[in-house]
Amino acid sequence: MKNSHSTLKSLLLRGYRLSVIIMVVLILRDHHLILKRRTDHPVTVKEVQEFIPDTNQIKEDFSDREGWYAYDKLGKTIGYAVRTSPTSDFLIGYCGSTDTLVVFDLNDNVLGFQIRASGDTTRHVKDVKENEYFMTILNNMSWDKIAHLDLKEEEIDGVSGATLTSVTTIEAISYRLRHSLDKATFSPTIQWQKEDWLLSLIIIGSILFTFSNWRRLKSVRLAFHLIIFVYLGFIYGNMISIGLVFGWSAAGIPWHLSSGLVLLVMTSIIVPWSTRRPMYCTQICPHGLAQQWLGNLPIKKRTISKQWDKSLRIIPALLIGYALLIQLLEIPVELAELEAFNAYTISLSGWFSISLATLGLIASLFYRQPYCHYGCPTGAVLNFVRSHGQADHFQKKDWFALALFCWAIFLYWNSGQFTSWIYH
Repeated sequence: MKNSHSTLKSLLLRGYRLSVIIMVVLILRDHHLILKRRTDHPVTVKEVQEFIPDTNQIKEDFSDREGWYAYDKLGKTIGYAVRTSPTSDFLIGYCGSTDTLVVFDLNDNVLGFQIRASGDTTRHVKDVKENEYFMTILNNMSWDKIAHLDLKEEEIDGVSGATLTSVTTIEAISYRLRHSLDKATFSPTIQWQKEDWLLSLIIIGSILFTFSNWRRLKSVRLAFHLIIFVYLGFIYGNMISIGLVFGWSAAGIPWHLSSGLVLLVMTSIIVPWSTRRPMYCTQICPHGLAQQWLGNLPIKKRTISKQWDKSLRIIPALLIGYALLIQLLEIPVELAELEAFNAYTISLSGWFSISLATLGLIASLFYRQPYCHYGCPTGAVLNFVRSHGQADHFQKKDWFALALFCWAIFLYWNSGQFTSWIYH
């Protein structure tokens, strides 16, 4: 009877924790949709003039193309323009969709394209915009060619450090033009790239080192962790973060373009929720691995008093609350800068991420994984969903989660009033 009661209590706690996550995701999603409707701006003459200077007016085309004709002062048609939003909004880069304007000449050849707005990481978008080669890569291509574009065949590579954002921008343009030709008869398919295969191998290896006797093979495990550290940290450059989770919550999940990353996020949540094992934090996270290695150096470790330990563990929850404030009140602060992970992608990292990562690594020489325990909001979310089996009970983290959920509701209902105070 006692075991049945413990099992029921454990299942109810798991359900509660998963429900809190789902409800916050729904709040972020609904807020994003409201914001998108409120801030959406139609294409203007000035935007088209960037590519066709003689444009005097534009008129909407009500055919299947759903774009705008460009006219000169004499009323002569001199070009055509389309935007990717809302047709291609389901295509997510790193953490958001991108609205792009594409302008054509009278022969339906591209004169150029420009990013109008994006829900993706600011630094990623900035790198794409500033890459002159990439921003002209479609020039002189025809509507039909782009509509059936094969990025591999055309040898179109993404911008270094902003691969997902840049590749998805081209994919969104291609889908938008193809949609006009096929008119909703086309459904996107999962595109399994080499990155997805590598991430899948990382997931499988991490599961083996977490649940099998492989964890006793120290030299093999070290080699595996070194590969993860180099690949995820410096080559692939996309780690699980609050910015990623919040971005996907708002804009949607990029199933077909980033399948491996989606699988990694899902596994990192499901494994601790169902098995009690914090797989991502102990086996995959590059910053966590770096702290483990530094912590194993023969330097005497110091201990933190229980009082300080309790106080410092509040910091990740406060950072999550701050991230909700940024997201729901549209404050122009990059969520990626709240964590240390951006420091591994040098071209994208800001001074705060670099400082945070550096201080965390130095501190790990003297304390056991201090950033993981006292500074990582992503780790706090993964630890929140983590089950402790039949011994599980309603903990301080559950109260904090409830408080953050109430905080999200409060910001959601009052976001319009708060943003009017901030920006007017």
